[in-house]
Amino acid sequence: MAARYRLEPKHKQVTYLCPRGCDKISNARAKAFSALAVVLLVCSSHWALAESNSASALSNEELISRLQAAELFTDHQSQNLGQAPRLLPLGAPVNIGPREYPIFIDAPVMAELVRRGAGALPALLDHLPDARPTKIVFGMAPRAGAGRTVVSGDDYDCRYPSKDRQPAGVNTKERDSLGGDGTYCIKVGDLCYIAVGEIVDRKLYVVGWHGGGGAWPMGAGLGAKIVAIDSPVERPSLAAAARADWGGLTAKDHEQSLLDRIALSLNGVQVDLEAVDRLLLYYPTSGLRVVEDVLRRNGNAWAKDALVKELKPFQTPELNSMLYQAYKEAVAAQNADLRTQPAGTWDPGVASLGSMLPSDCARLLIHQGHDDEFRAFAQDRIARIKEADKHSPERPAQNQPAPGIDTLRIVHLYELGFYKDLLEQLDGASQPKTQASTVADEMPKATRGAHVTIESIEHGGGGYGPLVVHFGLSETAASRVRAARVVVTRARDDAGVILEQTAEPRFSYITVGRTSDDVMTALPPPSLSVSLTSPSRPAKNLAILEGWLEVVVPDLDRYAVATVEHVKAKVGKPVDSEAFLRLGMTIKVFDRGAGERYLKDEVGPGMPGLVITEQDLAVLIKDEKGRLVSTEFRSRDGSPLRYNHNGWAHYGSLPGTQLDIYRFEESLPVDAQMVCLLATPGALIVAPFKFTSLALP
Repeated sequence: MAARYRLEPKHKQVTYLCPRGCDKISNARAKAFSALAVVLLVCSSHWALAESNSASALSNEELISRLQAAELFTDHQSQNLGQAPRLLPLGAPVNIGPREYPIFIDAPVMAELVRRGAGALPALLDHLPDARPTKIVFGMAPRAGAGRTVVSGDDYDCRYPSKDRQPAGVNTKERDSLGGDGTYCIKVGDLCYIAVGEIVDRKLYVVGWHGGGGAWPMGAGLGAKIVAIDSPVERPSLAAAARADWGGLTAKDHEQSLLDRIALSLNGVQVDLEAVDRLLLYYPTSGLRVVEDVLRRNGNAWAKDALVKELKPFQTPELNSMLYQAYKEAVAAQNADLRTQPAGTWDPGVASLGSMLPSDCARLLIHQGHDDEFRAFAQDRIARIKEADKHSPERPAQNQPAPGIDTLRIVHLYELGFYKDLLEQLDGASQPKTQASTVADEMPKATRGAHVTIESIEHGGGGYGPLVVHFGLSETAASRVRAARVVVTRARDDAGVILEQTAEPRFSYITVGRTSDDVMTALPPPSLSVSLTSPSRPAKNLAILEGWLEVVVPDLDRYAVATVEHVKAKVGKPVDSEAFLRLGMTIKVFDRGAGERYLKDEVGPGMPGLVITEQDLAVLIKDEKGRLVSTEFRSRDGSPLRYNHNGWAHYGSLPGTQLDIYRFEESLPVDAQMVCLLATPGALIVAPFKFTSLALP
């Protein structure tokens, strides 16, 4: 009989210091190093159109049929996955590989299938043998003497830990060749298998692989060595095992299976956060009970901190009350430990001082009646850490992980950053400001004659989150708008869950790759839409949606469009433009020769992959205020040239410098012009909005 989760009066407490503490030190070191280094980033993006129909209105069968449109998702670099939710319906990317080496795909309807929980399981289990192909194909590298082979495996994450309750015919370690041409196309049944794992909190992955070259998703350029394809389509034993474990599962059974996962970890330091996420999503009452028990009884500050970081999508008044109590207890623990420390010291090796639990709790409770208390707390911690740095001697270089590196001071710097961020949030909006939105801080906050409307709300796709809000703007013809962005400062559903933007609000995104034939003749049209993380399952309305809409209307300011005539004649020197000068920008244009000289004289070695050919034109942009919206090349009369407007490559460095390379199908005409759209204050319309009680789809 399965163990039942019970709230016992006492739980064993385990001291746990080294692993998390070591992680914290290495993370801090990495952060410190990155702040000093010039970072070069090559961004790529794959854009997918949102589903025309709301996914929530479709049946399970219709959603499963749409899995055939799934394809490889190549924009994971822009998603900031380190801060992404774990659970798919909350905005996590779809992963078909192990978490250690994820492979992300674009399959928006999977979020809706997983959101339905136990109710979607019967259809998903029925379709495990579904051999309909998707657009995801893996190409295997040749092996010495063996050619290209695809190997089938049967690795399976069982429902029950007891050996006598596990299905037969899986985890045999047997590997069979699938034959064929050395490629494998992911099937609909494979994605159903992954969705089952998402719902029941089991690692049901189709692709088993590790880094190091050997096979790769075709067209993705990702190095990998595939150990085996664990497909229920190719291995019926996997489908049979999943049906044996999860067939006939009721909502009550599902809830208990998640509670049993917590029961296995609650008495220790680590808590199964994946199971907690699912309980809060599917069965909030049980989820809150578990959270309360962990916060009240688990004696490890770092374990509690990890749990608190998971709770942002699920905030409710009951949960916030628990968080405030956890905050007060964590502050009291810090104060008690500080009294045992020598005066003027702050040792992050002490669990309460190394954990950011008080700060993380406070972040989730900003603007809820405790701001003055949080502000005094953060200021006190900043002062204490700075005082500790004054009195701590520099450590000898031979005792450091690298010459000249003081680990203690690096960790102090890391912690100071958290407390300073908390102060900034207390003094600002209800959500952290993004780097992109700082541009808007210099603009007027509102423009007369502009009124924002809601055009529609839908569960969207494209990998950017499950809820998309489309806006309208009165008093301004859509044809006049050349660029737009939406900045959301507050969003909460009627169950108390906070929603966040899934990407930084920007007028345009750095992309590469041909996403459609349209991109060969023009830039993408402006979008008056925003993508948000998912509302809670029981929510019926958006209780509040607040922020502002910014649009660039070039006909309002003659300096909003800078046209550089005969751009090829400007190669190798700063472009002379009054518009650029007024905004503090500088732009240089390079052909192959000028570009190679620039790289040799100004950059030096160390930029792998950066090549400028005879068909290219490179644009070096220094734009620290983020005013440049887009760059286009046109013929002398202003008609469009045919080339990939997304660009061939984009190299960005900090702060505010970017090198864009455009590759043309034919040599650029001598009299071609470069047209730059600029977000000048005069061309910008800023329209605040605040909506309440918006019905969810």
